Amino acid sequence: MISPIGSIHTSEELIQAGISTVRRVLKQIADDVKADPDNAFTEVNIGTPPKDKKALRVDIGAEDMFARELRKYKQSTFYDVHVFGEERLRDETLDLTLQSHICVLVDALDGTDLLERGLGNWCCAAVFFYPSGKPGERIRAAVVGLPSSEIYFASADESSAWVEERVGKRREVHGRSGVTALKDATICYYGQKMKNYMSLHESGLARKMSTMLAKSKTKRKTKGKTEPKTNFRIYNLAGIPMMLKLVDKLCQASHGIDAVLDIDGQKPHDVVAGAFIAMKAGAVMRNSITRELVTFEQLEQSLLKPASPDHELTYVLSATDELCGNILVNLMS
Repeated sequence: MISPIGSIHTSEELIQAGISTVRRVLKQIADDVKADPDNAFTEVNIGTPPKDKKALRVDIGAEDMFARELRKYKQSTFYDVHVFGEERLRDETLDLTLQSHICVLVDALDGTDLLERGLGNWCCAAVFFYPSGKPGERIRAAVVGLPSSEIYFASADESSAWVEERVGKRREVHGRSGVTALKDATICYYGQKMKNYMSLHESGLARKMSTMLAKSKTKRKTKGKTEPKTNFRIYNLAGIPMMLKLVDKLCQASHGIDAVLDIDGQKPHDVVAGAFIAMKAGAVMRNSITRELVTFEQLEQSLLKPASPDHELTYVLSATDELCGNILVNLMS
């Protein structure tokens, strides 16, 4: 039976619907690419000029399937949830402020360029929110599925994050590191495209990295012992999957992802689902320009106008606030 228009679903119901839908989409993406990669990676135009947009068939298929499977879930109980897919966000003036329904912003295939090249680190991400809700409580749930079949999620009702490793088997995320110093950190930024790479290369953080490199090459001895070289690592693969790894270290003894950052600006569909889950697990997020803490309410504000360039997010998401501060000080110097 179809839910009454405007009905409010519980966060747990949204989590269950999201996990089921995301799991089906992940499988379909894998099946489509395996069965006919030429078709999956064919470029098509969607929409009409001047608001038309290029996308790959696999992206469109994943987005269509998410909407279809969510509407079918539990005898169309979630038919009243309004789906806004990343591939169809062509209207920059779209404003969801007055929506009386629960909405879901979906990036059904985030990281198509990586999938196309046979790499991992892509995902299916969805964030459920209620625009008419109380500020700070509008985001009801976030669900992210990885190609490894792990489904990460968090809800408004809990101060923690979880992962479903296989159907019916859930565990709380393992947690984040306690790294505070940049020299000990592993950081990730989106740097595949030239513009994004140069945004970091031309920043104060790049100069700090050069200084750390020079120091690491200088073997100084203290009381007869050689000081250890820096443990610093940097990866130009970032995004939502790395945000999840930031709060889910493999084990206590291992190195993990300590910070994920972007200083060029990303649309909400590339950030909010992962940031919400990570923040629920204790990660700290600051604006990479103003250095102010990013709150759940600010994440919500970006969702209300999901296609607007003015609502893009620049940020440092970190395991500790001390590390976040160290990155920002050097980034803007």
